[in-house]
Amino acid sequence: MDTSEIEGKDGVASKDLLYFVTDRREMILAHDEVLREKGWKLAYKPINFENRWSLKHVESYMNDAEVDPCQVFCRVLEAWLGYMELPSVEEYAYHTL
Repeated sequence: MDTSEIEGKDGVASKDLLYFVTDRREMILAHDEVLREKGWKLAYKPINFENRWSLKHVESYMNDAEVDPCQVFCRVLEAWLGYMELPSVEEYAYHTL
């Protein structure tokens, strides 16, 4: 998420914050002080781009929704097959992994 300030209709300023969502279902604020405590450093400044996950999906994941790795693999493989042209089937599987 972008870290710029946004003024809402009510005139109250709000700020979008960037979080890391981990495989351990942790949400870690990408703030210099928080990252420094973990011994982490961002390699580059975050840029504003459309969220990859909807808030609904983040909340579902954070509330222990089951994630089927096989289903994820198949969906990503399907996307690669639809949008990329690679020399062999094995390369599609490699890039999917």
